[in-house]
Amino acid sequence: MLGEDLMRSYEILVIGDLCLDIDIKPGRRSRQVEIERIAIIPSGSAGNTAITLKALEPSVGVALLYPSSGDHIDHILKNLASRTGVEVIGIPGNGTACVVVNIVSSRGSRRAYTTKGPRISRLEIPDIDLAGSRIAHLSGYIMELAPYTEILGFIRRMRADTIVSIDLFPRISEIPWSIVSEIIRKTNIVFGNTRELSSIGGGLGKVINKILNLGAETVVAKMGSRGARLYRKGGSISCRHPRVEAIYTKGAGDVFNAAFLSIIYREGDMVEALERACYVAAQHVAGSGPLWDMMRKAGYLGYRGSQANI
Repeated sequence: MLGEDLMRSYEILVIGDLCLDIDIKPGRRSRQVEIERIAIIPSGSAGNTAITLKALEPSVGVALLYPSSGDHIDHILKNLASRTGVEVIGIPGNGTACVVVNIVSSRGSRRAYTTKGPRISRLEIPDIDLAGSRIAHLSGYIMELAPYTEILGFIRRMRADTIVSIDLFPRISEIPWSIVSEIIRKTNIVFGNTRELSSIGGGLGKVINKILNLGAETVVAKMGSRGARLYRKGGSISCRHPRVEAIYTKGAGDVFNAAFLSIIYREGDMVEALERACYVAAQHVAGSGPLWDMMRKAGYLGYRGSQANI
């Protein structure tokens, strides 16, 4: 049994997926294909959220708990993510490291190839004091990577006043509602884009009411270029993104979550959190902002001129 003096404590915990993200943009074609641009960065929904939170709150202890394969790719991934200042903590799992390879065409369209990442049987870190965390954010992908009983047990070990949030994910409709609802009952804030929320069933309005009736205090529906709407019992408020030229939309929802939680951490109100989240997400789409700054520090961006057969 570890003594209290050996226990680690973090003010913000993020739990979920961490992936090695590789963008490749082929250039001219000949016998060999010249790579015009390559980017290698730590990513994943939980990874993006944790890294953005650290960029926004550099003096705050932010830890990312993720399923770890323990292989060579996982070692590279952990080293890259650690450069951002986030405490990266792997939970041993079975399977290969999460890798996403995006082949980007000259017109900007993407074809993605991915591994699912390792699955864990226990969501437990013996030397972390969960009672010391003010915010715990779960990426929805953790529902595919860990037993729901472990997720519920993890949340129950938090303090009663810890703010727990969860971000839904594209395959949320494939998770039985009985499991999703049990997890939502233990959360304060539910994030999701309109497609994810609607896929739960019954139409967006009914789903929002269903989630609020389960006990969640706030539901935030992300609506892409139309901004976002925040729902609480008794009403809703909306916010539109500033108009920007869209350069890169991937990860914008994760950046939104992080900016929202950053204001909540500072004890700001929901209106301020929503407006800040819309603004920072728009920065990201325009190719700047906190996550981009961290990626330039942690990863490899904009490499040109390499010759490779692909």
